[in-house]
Amino acid sequence: MTDKLSGGERKRLSIALELINNPPIIFLDEPTTGLDDLASAQCIALLKSLSHGGRTIICSVHTPSARLFAQFDQAYVLADGMCVYQGYGPNLVEYLENIGLICPTHYNPADFMIEVCCGEYGNYADKLASMANTQFMLTCESSYERGTTYDDTSTFSCNTNHEVSFMFQFRTLLFRMWKQMLRDKVTIHTRYGNTSSHFSNL
Repeated sequence: MTDKLSGGERKRLSIALELINNPPIIFLDEPTTGLDDLASAQCIALLKSLSHGGRTIICSVHTPSARLFAQFDQAYVLADGMCVYQGYGPNLVEYLENIGLICPTHYNPADFMIEVCCGEYGNYADKLASMANTQFMLTCESSYERGTTYDDTSTFSCNTNHEVSFMFQFRTLLFRMWKQMLRDKVTIHTRYGNTSSHFSNL
């Protein structure tokens, strides 16, 4: 049946399958690939509404349009394996202006950031990576010392307070790992077979 679906329809189907179990955290790899501008906007709008409902949505996006980029609450930008920006998405333009990189008016901030990382305006990638790492560590240290956290509009955030106890987290993770093991029949049979052969050799 899926053979008759277009690329965009298959992408929407894969997203729908992720939502069936109503998970609290959703990981998506390029959810807008194969979709036109309208379908991409609808897809991101849906994911944003899900995030406002209490879910955590993490997705990778390559060369997003300005409209799509503005929808992301938090952005994590990578260049050559290094983090060059981490923080509130709409603050990216202002952040770059602070180091002398002015994004042209009506220009896509995501495209501008890509050009910066590619070295079209000079060697800024290493500088941005150093700034991102330094600022993040300073923010985490300051937040930890004061016992406070930053709101969603801050450029960087580090939450060191947990609403649940360590034992609750441990039990939840242990139960989830156990469920994953039970669902993976191949792994269970493989481990059982290895254990049986080990005892038979003793």
